[in-house]
Amino acid sequence: MDILKRKDSSNIAKYTFLYFISLLSLVFSVMAVGNIVFQLINKHVIDIINVYGSMYSPDALKFALSSLIISAPVYYASVISIHKSLFSGKLDKDAAVRRWLTYFIIFVCGVVVIGWLIAIVYSILDGDLTWKFSLKTLTVIVIAATVGSYYFRDIKKEKVEKVKDNVAKIYLYATLVALLVVFVSGILFVESPRQTRLRKLDNLTIEKFERIGNSLNEYYNNNNRLPVKLEDLAVGVIYLGDLDIRSVDAGKIFEYRAFEGEEYKICAKFNLSNREELGSNRDFISDVWPHGAEYTCFIKNINKYGREINRFIDEQAVTTPIIVEEAIVK
Repeated sequence: MDILKRKDSSNIAKYTFLYFISLLSLVFSVMAVGNIVFQLINKHVIDIINVYGSMYSPDALKFALSSLIISAPVYYASVISIHKSLFSGKLDKDAAVRRWLTYFIIFVCGVVVIGWLIAIVYSILDGDLTWKFSLKTLTVIVIAATVGSYYFRDIKKEKVEKVKDNVAKIYLYATLVALLVVFVSGILFVESPRQTRLRKLDNLTIEKFERIGNSLNEYYNNNNRLPVKLEDLAVGVIYLGDLDIRSVDAGKIFEYRAFEGEEYKICAKFNLSNREELGSNRDFISDVWPHGAEYTCFIKNINKYGREINRFIDEQAVTTPIIVEEAIVK
């Protein structure tokens, strides 16, 4: 009797683990599929006002692809193991662990779907495009219908022991094909690891230019002139180090030239162009430091009040003349 009790307790722990791991991997898989489709919609249905939440985000696409790569195989492995136990009779169809955890899976997936729908409705109320709203809503409905119909059918089956479930196999293969299609579609539009690294190197260069620009403002305010070379700036400003005035890859000092007055030039070699970036990648960097995949020089101006002049100046508040920045390709 004690042996049977220990065996039954062991089975409960085993199937509880399998159902919970299937739940966790299912949630990650569902959210990954949804986010991949959402990002593809954001990329191809462009909104000129860039409503928050509707912009294309390459980082979100990469995370969704990563989640799908890991979670989908785990989900299928756990579900197949559960079905084998049902078929062999090791797990009874009326077992409390099966019924409770199946309904719990349906509940959690329902919460995820409701959260998605709330976010989508909010986006349309916040000015998102109707076409984009319709596509995202359709995506959520398809995902919810697929997951919900599978689990509701599974929990209502009258006999599972020694019964081959051909419908479950159809679900398995159909969803597997759908996941592969979504995954491949996402891979086709995501940046390669090499491109991502090159873009990060370019962004590091721009970050250095920002620090140099702030340091030049401070230097000018303290000395009423620009330094002749960047080495003087690295010595004269506390928070600017020698590495900040050197290129990320080659380690050479950036080309720099001070003009008369408050104007200077700074140059660097960039690996990729940021002029056609969309979504979350198109931000301050793309607007203020536009560059191609080439050696580019920027003409900048000192702001006596501690800020760099980029676009517009309030002539009533600032007495310095308006100087429009420009990028010169060397």
